[in-house]
Amino acid sequence: RGDKWQSCLSGGRSMSSPTTKRLMGLDVWIDEVQPDAVEINAGLITSAICRTFHQQGIYVQAKTLGEWDSPTFWDKVLTAKVNWIQTDFPEELIAHRLSLASHSAI
Repeated sequence: RGDKWQSCLSGGRSMSSPTTKRLMGLDVWIDEVQPDAVEINAGLITSAICRTFHQQGIYVQAKTLGEWDSPTFWDKVLTAKVNWIQTDFPEELIAHRLSLASHSAI
């Protein structure tokens, strides 16, 4: 399912998973499903996708589990402005971000 949006349950509404081939019709999909939040595989996250959901008041969760659970993908999804990150390594994620912040303060 790496090429599909992950499904989630939010605000009592369950959403189905459109394939990436339907990204062109994302606004239509949002109108049909009306989710409060979406979970997207980290490999698919872009700033444009986050912006589209945020403009509709929809929260974006990045799923960074497995091969995506690394600093490279954490930085990618945070740069894209996700609302939260699903990770198996929360302590490492926090330490990584603090390390970046301390380097930029120098």
